[in-house]
Amino acid sequence: MISPPDQWVSDYGDYLYSYAILRVRDTSLACDLVQDTFLAALKARHDFEGRSSEKTWFFPS
Repeated sequence: MISPPDQWVSDYGDYLYSYAILRVRDTSLACDLVQDTFLAALKARHDFEGRSSEKTWFFPS
């Protein structure tokens, strides 16, 4: 079961931002990418099967 979306920013925001900033080296773009990630996760949250941890579900494979 996936956690409520209102917890995602506090649970994963820093991890996602760190990941993005290391790759794109642009703070504005990194913020946009994190927001896009949360939006995509919100749209796909019913597809989460629990075969991985929720944290890994947010990161590209």
